[in-house]
Amino acid sequence: LPEDQGLSRELYADIFASDGSYKGYSTLWTLAPLPQDTVVFDDGKVHSIDYTLTQALRVTGDGGTIVNVYPGANITEGTFTIESATSNIYGGTIGTIYSQNWSSLNVYGGDITYLTSNTISVLNVSGGNIDFLATEAGTKTNVSGGEIGRFFQETGEVSISGGTFLDDVVTIEGSLQITGGVFLGSVTDNYLNNASISIKGGEFRSEFLYNYNLYQKPSPFTFYGDLSITKPVLIEGNRYESYITGTLQEGDVISQKITCFDFSQGLGGEATCSGVTIVKTAIAKP
Repeated sequence: LPEDQGLSRELYADIFASDGSYKGYSTLWTLAPLPQDTVVFDDGKVHSIDYTLTQALRVTGDGGTIVNVYPGANITEGTFTIESATSNIYGGTIGTIYSQNWSSLNVYGGDITYLTSNTISVLNVSGGNIDFLATEAGTKTNVSGGEIGRFFQETGEVSISGGTFLDDVVTIEGSLQITGGVFLGSVTDNYLNNASISIKGGEFRSEFLYNYNLYQKPSPFTFYGDLSITKPVLIEGNRYESYITGTLQEGDVISQKITCFDFSQGLGGEATCSGVTIVKTAIAKP
């Protein structure tokens, strides 16, 4: 519709009865112009977007407000914020999404440049393309599909059972469980770490990387399956390399390098790069 200020429209309907009589009905409404800064949905209803928004979008409220984004949507001019609400992404192009404060976000499709979820939120990704995905405080994240560029876990709980990760998967704190998926970049426990990473399945095409004992605390990398690991060998400085081979619990075969940056010299107690644990488990049948 034209972007006229105060655009009016009329609708007429005549209802004819079988005896020839009729009644006439009419309605008149006026369209208000869209806000110039932020479009807000906070009414406890379900809304659908399959069009272009040139403003920021905010979905909020504890009244059950839901926004569904479909193919044809274009939300790239402003930030899409979900706060104490629900949104389902089925398609469309979106620039930046912030999901926070007891929100629920489900991604089934679409192209998203940047997505971050924090503060007691739930994020489920089963499809779509996400260039950069970050999870922060209190987020529970489940990834079962889709293509993801760089994945950064600051904290929270993350479960990965599928999907393709085109870049590194990096975690600082929280728990990361991997039972499936394709990983083209490294799986990395970052240096300011307090993370717990368990790996039971998946297709890994790059190395595992972790930092050991920077603050006299090992960074546990736990692998489940019929696996073996070589003794770490000093390459240069504080960098060591070892290799893990065998079959993971879910039946995936791995033969990967593990790079460890060990800063524990002189601290005593632990062996070099002892942050990797192997738990022998039965292998799933194909």
